[in-house]
Formats: sequence, C-alpha cells, structure tokens
Amino acid sequence: MSWVYWGIVAGLVAMVVDLLICIGLASPRTKASHEAGSGGADQPSRAVKPTMAVHGRAA
Repeated sequence: MSWVYWGIVAGLVAMVVDLLICIGLASPRTKASHEAGSGGADQPSRAVKPTMAVHGRAA
C-alpha cells in the first residue's frame, strides 16, 4: 500500500488517542467518586454534587 494510506491511518489513530486523552482529563468525577468511596466505615461518605446544583440552573 502507498505511503498516503499509512499517513491517513496514522492521522486517524493520533486523533482517536487525542480524543481519549481529552476525555480522560475532562472527567475528574471518576477519581473523586473513587476517593470518596475508599473511606473506612467510620468516615461518612461525601456525596458529589452535580455541577448544575453548585452553579445554579441552566437557562
């Protein structure tokens, strides 16, 4: 196959990897919910408030 084909494939793979990295960085909820759930039985669990409840309602 030609070099143009492999260039297109490499570009698509790079875009998919970039998308996955951005999604991972933009979703801190997974770490917060994991840390809140890892507490012992003596510590009350902290509920994570939705973003809209903190900043008000959307228009």
